[in-house]
Amino acid sequence: MTECASPGPAWLPVAVSETQAMMKCWGCKTLSSLHKDSGASYATLRKLDPQAPDPTLQVETVLKLFTRLYQVANLLLEGEQREQVMAQATRSLMAISDAAAPLSEADLKRIDARRAIRYKHRQRH
Repeated sequence: MTECASPGPAWLPVAVSETQAMMKCWGCKTLSSLHKDSGASYATLRKLDPQAPDPTLQVETVLKLFTRLYQVANLLLEGEQREQVMAQATRSLMAISDAAAPLSEADLKRIDARRAIRYKHRQRH
């Protein structure tokens, strides 16, 4: 994962990393080529440059960007590449969302307790 040069939101390094993963999956070597192929905002993509990520970038903007990449891939790409890019966009959206809004310790404890109740029948076998 790429480290941010300046302080910024905890989700920003995840977004930078996911942008690089999306570029690779899409078959683009530069942010400019991803912009040209997808129509995604070049200004937003530049803010996700691993050399100089912009800590003023809003998570909502990044989520809209990845949603757009998903939508464009569905319409532009074909076959296996379309499926791979759409799957990567989905993984990226979830990774960024998880980093931006992590579950609290209290949430994790509630989930563990609920899991134990929900699946207690499996422990008997």
